[in-house]
Amino acid sequence: TISDRDRQSILRYDTQKDITDTGRIHVVPFVASPWETLNLEEIPDFINRRGLIFVGNLANPTNIEGLRWFLKFVLPILEQRIPTITLTIVGGGKWPIPEVQPTHASIRWLGWLPWENMRQELNAARVFVSPIVVSTGVNTKNALAMSNGVPLVTTVIGAAGLCGRCDSNPVSIDAALDSSGEGGFHAPANLDCPFVVASDHEEFVRAVLELYHDEIIWNMFSKRGVDNAKQYLSVRNGAKNIEEIFLKVQLQ
Repeated sequence: TISDRDRQSILRYDTQKDITDTGRIHVVPFVASPWETLNLEEIPDFINRRGLIFVGNLANPTNIEGLRWFLKFVLPILEQRIPTITLTIVGGGKWPIPEVQPTHASIRWLGWLPWENMRQELNAARVFVSPIVVSTGVNTKNALAMSNGVPLVTTVIGAAGLCGRCDSNPVSIDAALDSSGEGGFHAPANLDCPFVVASDHEEFVRAVLELYHDEIIWNMFSKRGVDNAKQYLSVRNGAKNIEEIFLKVQLQ
């Protein structure tokens, strides 16, 4: 499997106990495309970015339900807090949410884009939103965000399989940011999470606002995302995991 959550799901639904040796179900992390991963010096600065971005095939039920939830519960609050906010939506398929029109003032629906055009949009956005409310496996859009240094806000479901501790210990905005009195918020050095996880729409709003307004926090999560993509989601790490699995199988 590509996430520990998927591994646990397989075991949970094996009610007939057909799997006699659970140790033979292994997790191999998703691998981010090396050619999609930027170096830190290639990432446009915080100050030169605006708006939010969502990427996903709009024929996929996972993306439809997540986007519907975001447009209903999160975007209206963000529009009140940041009147000039825009949400850029990149993804092929027909517009799937009739209750919100793609011509809405704060929505930029671009449809399907070739890679170079998509990268331009990623380089222009300040925060990547991934409001996944139902899913299996790994949400590759989140790897795309980290690979391109765009700080990511997702959900507990969306966090699965994306870093070594994401399945068992997702980091909320409250855990990622400590109150420091008059100084506002600062990120604890002992938490090296590569993105922020929201458990409900209020946490999602707060996480987006923190990343959108605070350059120091933005830089930290931008760097952590790229580092995670180059390490945990790297081809080298994927090959290492597969090699270790084959060695275990041979020994058994």
